[in-house]
Amino acid sequence: MMRKLLKGVDHADSFVDNLIAPTQGWTTHLGYLRETSEHISKAGLTVKQSKCQFGFRNLKSPSPQTKQQAKSFLSLVGFF
Repeated sequence: MMRKLLKGVDHADSFVDNLIAPTQGWTTHLGYLRETSEHISKAGLTVKQSKCQFGFRNLKSPSPQTKQQAKSFLSLVGFF
């Protein structure tokens, strides 16, 4: 679904239900954000604000803390 939603949006990519749009500058980032938001809105979808992060210089992902979390992560990565 995300790939279909992002068709024609060259600056963004998705992983499962996550979206990432890396940019070189703040002005460019805002323009990309606006364009991506329009695609989401035209599709009749919304985003959950509490799960959104904008304007970060680096990406951070949580590290698995248990054996089961590590297995789940490795299964997910292996799947894609």
